[in-house]
Amino acid sequence: MPRPADADAGRMKRVAIAALCIFALTGGVASAGKLLTGKDIKDGSIHAADLSKRAKSSLAGRRGPRGLPGQAGPQGPQGATGAQGAPGRDGANAAAAVVPVNGVHVTLCGTGGGGGGCLIDASEATCPAGHVATGGGWESTPGKPALTATVGFNSRNAAGDGWIVAMANNGPAEIEFYAVVQCVKGATTAQALGSAPSRAALVRALRAAR
Repeated sequence: MPRPADADAGRMKRVAIAALCIFALTGGVASAGKLLTGKDIKDGSIHAADLSKRAKSSLAGRRGPRGLPGQAGPQGPQGATGAQGAPGRDGANAAAAVVPVNGVHVTLCGTGGGGGGCLIDASEATCPAGHVATGGGWESTPGKPALTATVGFNSRNAAGDGWIVAMANNGPAEIEFYAVVQCVKGATTAQALGSAPSRAALVRALRAAR
């Protein structure tokens, strides 16, 4: 006797439920396997090449602050001496070298000898040709007594190329002196010309005044 359709449908439903129970008890397919955790991974077994780009980017931290400057290192060894430079050009004053010139030695008699014209005289120092006087004075002749005299004139000559010194001896001993001039290359100036009398005129004036 044929079974009713409702009876067959119920039987199929019971079979399907039993199959699902067996599937669950046996562990299912491979895709439903055990979930891996950090305990299941051996240290050092995963490398950067094994990670995805997204995983790598998630591991990168933000840039840290700039570090402090380090201490200065020790001084290095001295370098080798450089090559000598080329000689420089002559300066603008190279031709203005000072040339000292001594005048004629003049002897003045002492007051103990009776005095007179020999107590007063002058010495003149003249620069070389093409030079002018820039300064001057006098010196005592070495080995002679110290000067005890009155200087009546101590300046450039009228031409500007020499120096004249005139003096009168005030002591009893004979003395000796000479004029000194400092010269440089150059032409005489209008200011120098006529600024002093000649040596002979100067001596005459001083003797007359005494």
